[in-house]
Amino acid sequence: MHILSFEDQISRVIINHGYNYYMDDLVSTIEEINENLFAATVEGSDDYNVVIALKEDGEIHSHHCTCPFEGPVCKHQVAVFYELRAEWEENMFDGKESQVETTFSNKSKESAVNDGKDTKVKRDIRSILAEQSKEDLVEFILLMIQEDQDVAKQVRLHFERGDVKTELSTCYELIRSHIKKHVDRHGFIAYGKVSQAIRGGELVLERAINDWRADDPLSAIHFCFCVMHEMIDLLQGADDSDGAIGELIEDSLETATRLDLDAMTPDKQAEIFRVLLAEAMASRYDEWSDWRHSLLDACAELSQTRELCEALKQAITQLELRTVHSDYEWSANHEREALARLRYKLLDEAEKEAFLLAQLDKPSFREEAIRQAIEAQRYDDAIRLAEQGELSDQERGLPGLVTKWKMLRYEACAAASYTEQMRELAFDLTVDGDYTYYLELKQLYSEASWQEVYERLMQQMGQKDYNFNNVYIRIMQDTNDHARLLKYVQGRPYEIVDYYADLAKHYPDEMRQLFRGYIELRASNANNRSQYKHVAKLLVTYKQACGPDHAEALHRQFLSGYVRRTAFCEELRKITSKIV
Repeated sequence: MHILSFEDQISRVIINHGYNYYMDDLVSTIEEINENLFAATVEGSDDYNVVIALKEDGEIHSHHCTCPFEGPVCKHQVAVFYELRAEWEENMFDGKESQVETTFSNKSKESAVNDGKDTKVKRDIRSILAEQSKEDLVEFILLMIQEDQDVAKQVRLHFERGDVKTELSTCYELIRSHIKKHVDRHGFIAYGKVSQAIRGGELVLERAINDWRADDPLSAIHFCFCVMHEMIDLLQGADDSDGAIGELIEDSLETATRLDLDAMTPDKQAEIFRVLLAEAMASRYDEWSDWRHSLLDACAELSQTRELCEALKQAITQLELRTVHSDYEWSANHEREALARLRYKLLDEAEKEAFLLAQLDKPSFREEAIRQAIEAQRYDDAIRLAEQGELSDQERGLPGLVTKWKMLRYEACAAASYTEQMRELAFDLTVDGDYTYYLELKQLYSEASWQEVYERLMQQMGQKDYNFNNVYIRIMQDTNDHARLLKYVQGRPYEIVDYYADLAKHYPDEMRQLFRGYIELRASNANNRSQYKHVAKLLVTYKQACGPDHAEALHRQFLSGYVRRTAFCEELRKITSKIV
């Protein structure tokens, strides 16, 4: 969402309310508290605090408001967006990088434009703080702590260095404090509150990243785990529809596993290995195995000695045993495959080939074996492995995997120049709905023989259900096969709206008849306001397709024929100017 075009992604109702707040000068103050980070106060039923973070290109990075509205963006944030955009556009026009206007008068926007003295530009907050004495700043912060104990926790987080347990205790308190502020009476955090509730976790992650920079990776890992623990627990009691909690966990995990082996002594590597392995084996990851696997992958990277390698193998064995009695076959298979891939990384080169061939029931291993065979120019072996996969997964009812093996088999046949097999595979893959292989198929035949293949292809594709695959239509459009397209739409009149333009030139009468019949059918079946509006919208499209005379005639027909449907006639009259 960009500051110059945010209206496109926000409810029109919210936009209208926010714009009215902006025009009524209800944004009483706005300050740039850090580079591209703005804090504003918006007057309403109460004074609400809004924080907006922009990227350098004007993209809105984050936005928060203290009002109780639970939607993704509230009217107070929109009002501030308008303020920031006004300044952004002014800076673009002037070609300057001036500070954003930070205190606005209560005069109207029109008077502010006419009299530039009515707006006051406040200096950057950093400059103001830099002018104060240390004693004054300490007293000011202590005063803020009296008002909000979270400030004390943030001070400790940023500046206190000492016992790791004590520092972690501060981190947990800060994260939980932010969460507690936004929990409703049922113990749940609604969608609109999540971004504010996780702010404590974001602050702790910032501390972890700083510790990496300060060459203290172990403490950084502990801080990352602190965030992950609290956020994983929070997933059970929050609406994370926009993925903010999951993203914070991913960022924390990425930071915790950011390993620079060259900068670590063997003892430090072993210490970090043990910490990561202990975390990976925790029960909290039983339902979040992908995050566990990321931790185990980092452990594999650190397994530079036989002792560490054996410890990781033992952990893998424990996890494999847990899958034996699982009630969920799919997740158990996924877990076993991930653990097998991890074990594969720990093997010597001499052991890998035998292990790989023993794991061919697992898709990623079969794919690896096929690719290795192709790379080694053992094309027949690659084709055999792919065919075995097709047969096996066909029996298991896994069409997605069957398609994957066909694609790999095609790749091997192409490398071996097996033209006839390529033709068969490209034909099948096109019928399965992959347009890329249609283009490949055309290249495999001469012009003289292509027409027969095309007819056979289209006959088979026409027998399939293409509700979710438009390759059949795309081929007809690309080849200007209008006769076949007309027949297709005649069997599915509801699709005339999508394809009337393709038929208009070659079959205008048939297209018009189909379109009119479809609209008449929709009108006869319509029985509520929403359906009446849809019919009216179809009439406007019908005018574009068939001309105003035909649209106007049908419009009059409906007005006279459905006179008892008052709501329908109201919707028809609304579009009169668009039809006549």
